[in-house]
Amino acid sequence: MNSFLKWLRGLSVAAAIILLLALGAAGALLYWYFSSREAPEPVTASGELALPRGTRSVTLYFASPSGDSLVTEQRQLLESDRVTETVRTLVDELVRGPTAGGRPVFPPGVHAQHVFLDESGDLYIDFSPELVHRFHGGSTEEYLLLASLVRTLSLQLPTVDGVTITVNGQPISTLGGHFSLEAPLSTSEWR
Repeated sequence: MNSFLKWLRGLSVAAAIILLLALGAAGALLYWYFSSREAPEPVTASGELALPRGTRSVTLYFASPSGDSLVTEQRQLLESDRVTETVRTLVDELVRGPTAGGRPVFPPGVHAQHVFLDESGDLYIDFSPELVHRFHGGSTEEYLLLASLVRTLSLQLPTVDGVTITVNGQPISTLGGHFSLEAPLSTSEWR
């Protein structure tokens, strides 16, 4: 019986060593598997593809000094990791106005409250009420504001096919009575 207990103890030590070696090998295999895989594309919590962070040059459209056409202005902006934040930043810059000549096209105090890009490439921007309350232009000013917005967005986000404008969560038929906003503004028609 004494030899059986010695054999059992020897077996327990051998089994423990084999178990430790097997666990070590499994851990090394898992480490190799996960460290050799390519990192997936970064995705935000909302499911949007994350863009690389950093700064990039963007082109913004503003009214010319005479107010009868659009001029461009280059700016360096911090990139966002989400398309919706990029749109908000671009709108904020348009509202801020030009820094190198030209005239602003948006009334002061306007901001994008909500932004949504659907799978078909239509961009929905819900503006604050200041957009309609503070806009007091004619057909030229209305055209310049809409063209500035659509051209700026479509140049920075080429996958956008149309821009739908709402105010405070509600659709609007027009901004100043000259251009219909009842359907998306086609980026190809406003370039």
